[in-house]
Amino acid sequence: MKNLKKSLSRKAQGTLDRLFSLPRHAVNLCADVLHDRFFQYHRGTMIVNGCKVVFGNDGFNPDGAEDDIRSRLEVVKVVQTIERINAYWKRPIFEITGFGLSEDSYTWALRVETGYFNWDGILDTTVWDAWFRACGSKVPPFPRRPRQEIHRMFIRRAA
Repeated sequence: MKNLKKSLSRKAQGTLDRLFSLPRHAVNLCADVLHDRFFQYHRGTMIVNGCKVVFGNDGFNPDGAEDDIRSRLEVVKVVQTIERINAYWKRPIFEITGFGLSEDSYTWALRVETGYFNWDGILDTTVWDAWFRACGSKVPPFPRRPRQEIHRMFIRRAA
């Protein structure tokens, strides 16, 4: 793995600041459940307490300690990909409506609202791809990157 910068760019830090301004309480509870009951799943998508969440059990710590840079960068990359998906489709396919951390700040969760059936497939690919990119890996974890997946996506509205 290549060395990571010791701090995030201003743009990335701005993205995190925006996330911290979103509603937190319910998503914090989701992050606690993910940390306590699903810790063996490193990252992915799940419905927890009725909320659709993208999550990572990655050691996220909002105080900026050096060991959490990858996790914070992963979250930023997930948000950027969601923004690119919405821009590509010229409408809000996914809306991030909350961000939370587990009590010990190890697990992070993004609450995502969508009216589409295949939300978890594309976001699961997105979160894993974001982790590998945050770690500096040049080998994609999947045969196709999220951008290619977005082009192939067939979106159907939920009834």
